[in-house]
Amino acid sequence: MENEQKNVPVRRRRKSRQQLTYTEAKPFNRKKFLLQLLIVAAVVVALVFVMSIFFKLGPEDQNVLVAGNDRYTTAEVIEAAGVREGDSVLFMNRAKIRARILQKLPYVRSVRVGIKLPNTVKIEITESQVLYSIEALDGNWWLMNNEGKILEQTNWVDAKDYTVCTGVRIQIPEPGQKAIATDPEPVEVDGETMPVLLSGEESLSAVLQIARLLESFGILGEAAGIHVDDPANICVWYGEQFRIDLGDHTNLEKKLGYAVSAMEKLADNRTGVIDVSFTINTQQPVFTAFQD
Repeated sequence: MENEQKNVPVRRRRKSRQQLTYTEAKPFNRKKFLLQLLIVAAVVVALVFVMSIFFKLGPEDQNVLVAGNDRYTTAEVIEAAGVREGDSVLFMNRAKIRARILQKLPYVRSVRVGIKLPNTVKIEITESQVLYSIEALDGNWWLMNNEGKILEQTNWVDAKDYTVCTGVRIQIPEPGQKAIATDPEPVEVDGETMPVLLSGEESLSAVLQIARLLESFGILGEAAGIHVDDPANICVWYGEQFRIDLGDHTNLEKKLGYAVSAMEKLADNRTGVIDVSFTINTQQPVFTAFQD
């Protein structure tokens, strides 16, 4: 009997399948959608309106902070920036503020504009410290920085108080603009026209590169002149103590590095020519004292 019960097959209950219920999609309610869109837009407009009321620039003497200015007063920087009490801080165009300051204040080299909520603007400027004088086509002299930005017109007497750049002349400029060099005129020697070795743009580029290198080596404004009159024999005067002969416009960083190292080793009372043109079969500076 027990064996018969063991052989009886056991029927397993099948799990009932869940039946899916399909509901018909509701038709698109255009009016409801537009209403929701209008509500969202109204909320956004309200938020913008509220922010424009509460995040306004305070009094200029309290909420416009200016740093880094030496040549220009705080009031001049604020006026150039074009910001006024009551302007919305959130919607200020910082790029336009920078552009206005750079255009109206030529001695400003760089500008950073920051915003501190709820109502403060901070303007940090860097002014050009080392200046170079250069001649224009009309014979007038101008001051510029080592990036070639024209700062203001001067005269020859005052131009000599700065590092004088010769061998390249610029078009008649406007303060705040970049200097544009003019090409040199061909020179005749014994009835033969000599080829122009460097264009005006190349000569100005060499002058500015030398200026930046002198500053990077710590010779800030101590160079009396940068002369590219002869492109094959560029030279720099360090006060009246040394004349640095660079040769052509190649490898200027290397040559000036050698020259600065040589000046540091020479006594303060030594005067002469430091030749780093490397045209005399040597890779070392050659010092030749001035003859009394």
